[in-house]
Amino acid sequence: MDKAFFENALNDVYQKEWSRTLAFLVKRTGDISKAEDCAQDAFERAVQHWRKEGFPDSPGAWLRTVAFRQYIDQARSASSRSDVLKRLKLLEEDQHWDIDEVDIDQEELSLLFYCANDSLDKSSQVMLMLRVFGGLTPREIAFTFSLEKEAIRSRLLRAKRKLREKGFPPLSEKAVRERIPQILAAIYIMYNEATFSSVESTNHRHDMATISLRLADRLSVLLPLESEVHGLLSLILFVEARVAARSVDRKTLIPLPDQDRSLWSKGLISRANKHLTIASKLSDPGKYMLEAAIQGHHCDADSIEETDWNAILSLYNRLLLITSDCYVQLNRIYALSKVVGPSKALTELEEYYTIGIEENYLYLLVKSELHEQLGQRDKARDLLKRAIDRVNNEIVKGVLLERLKK
Repeated sequence: MDKAFFENALNDVYQKEWSRTLAFLVKRTGDISKAEDCAQDAFERAVQHWRKEGFPDSPGAWLRTVAFRQYIDQARSASSRSDVLKRLKLLEEDQHWDIDEVDIDQEELSLLFYCANDSLDKSSQVMLMLRVFGGLTPREIAFTFSLEKEAIRSRLLRAKRKLREKGFPPLSEKAVRERIPQILAAIYIMYNEATFSSVESTNHRHDMATISLRLADRLSVLLPLESEVHGLLSLILFVEARVAARSVDRKTLIPLPDQDRSLWSKGLISRANKHLTIASKLSDPGKYMLEAAIQGHHCDADSIEETDWNAILSLYNRLLLITSDCYVQLNRIYALSKVVGPSKALTELEEYYTIGIEENYLYLLVKSELHEQLGQRDKARDLLKRAIDRVNNEIVKGVLLERLKK
């Protein structure tokens, strides 16, 4: 089998089946840590077996069978009475269900809600979902939460231990709805990491984007009357629609003003508009719906010059009534410069302050852009250099270095 073909096919299986395999194991064992170990072992065996024998008809079923057998084998060596009883129960269940009849899509969604258990603080819930579904490393999660890697590792271990103690009980409708905000927050962070990796030198992590889109899509079917579910799905679809125009490969980045808009996916934009319309009919705009509407205006414009910046500024103003996120504020100031000019926008930027903002690369980048528009090129250049020094993603850094040369 061709090496490149095999690796691409294996990566596709991993994207689709990793969290599903975890969900299958956790549902039956209640132990995320052991489920991760057994799933990892199953994937390692798959690499060796499939390279020689080819891919099975149902890779997911193969992985779940091997992972489950691995869990039972581990339980055989257990010394505690509770582990022995659990093994006997699993062996008995193994005789009565057909793995091909398991509703794995439903079990994957159940794992999402399981991770959002109210015994965990909200940050730990999101961290756990990022780890289990997005496959983010403690280092990547640490960057997102501005914490040390070891602190994240400890919190994940504590969260898994708590959930093991709680088990995997069925949820009431009330419990499901209470957990939606944390689940949407995790998918949102996951997709942001897919779009601009905090630590990897890539402009788009296709695996994580695929998982984010799949989960948001499934949630929209499970919870058709939740406006923010449709809002988040719409947001992801609008951004995904532009992926083909963002680069010629994963190692370059083409800024929005320079993109070939004929490469944007009309099909994805149409789907995004559909879900945005559904969201707008269900309730007043929330965070994800407003962000989706902003991206919708970008996708509707035939060029950067024809963008409706007044509408975008209005949406940012409404968004700031919901969130104080500094990135929302900075993007709003950039939109303001397009409406009223750089001078007033720069005044607002200099009046805006939050802890650490002067070390934020986007703050420095927006400030550099405004000084450049005002003809203050030396000041703009100095600010751009400071922004470059604070960027972790090498691809983004490369784009900014090219801008510096100009």
